[in-house]
Amino acid sequence: MKVIMKPDTINHDDLTLPNRANLYADEKDRLKHLAYIASIAQEQHRPIPEIADCYERILGDLRQNARVHDYLNVFVAKKVFEHLKQRSE
Repeated sequence: MKVIMKPDTINHDDLTLPNRANLYADEKDRLKHLAYIASIAQEQHRPIPEIADCYERILGDLRQNARVHDYLNVFVAKKVFEHLKQRSE
């Protein structure tokens, strides 16, 4: 898993995803997760909406039980990669 984009390196205007505010602590948190979504989509050669849908479903599941949210994006990204790998087998 290689996530290389940082929140300030992508054009967030290009990400036409619905704003699911209840998933994110604040705008900074949302931008961090969008950077991961864009990076995964780029690396996997998949459309951003497809990755965002999967990522946000997993994020919602993990956020419910998470006590510490600092590395939630890393765990979600790992699960997204696992999900994509299973689908391609």
